[in-house]
Amino acid sequence: MTQPPSRNEPDMTADERHALAAAIDAYLDTDKPGMGMYGLLDRAGDAAVYDQVRGWGCQPHPAETSAAMIARLIPPEDLAHLAAAAGVSEQAVVRYLLVHLPRAVRGFVLALPMRRPADIQGRARQHFPCIATSGVKG
Repeated sequence: MTQPPSRNEPDMTADERHALAAAIDAYLDTDKPGMGMYGLLDRAGDAAVYDQVRGWGCQPHPAETSAAMIARLIPPEDLAHLAAAAGVSEQAVVRYLLVHLPRAVRGFVLALPMRRPADIQGRARQHFPCIATSGVKG
């Protein structure tokens, strides 16, 4: 089942949306310190919204978030990098993330058992208990 379109969707071309989606996926997948999914979770913990962000990974259809949440979770330099990667404004990135950051977190969690070594799967299960221990998506 697909989610209905959001009124928060920015006015972007299909190529810009695809480029931004790819940039967000790459951003969440990086293992650089302070970046990637675990950097996002660290910032969520610092901002006292860890449970909400963790919930995105386990909810079948995570709800949209707020601009304040995006500001807490994504540093300005990372927003600028995402904007440059897609060739759009930072405001367009924020509007896109309102809808798509929770969905990207969910997509990241669903893909974990398929593309990660066992030690990283164990680390992910600490944050996302919905990941089945058998490697089957939960």
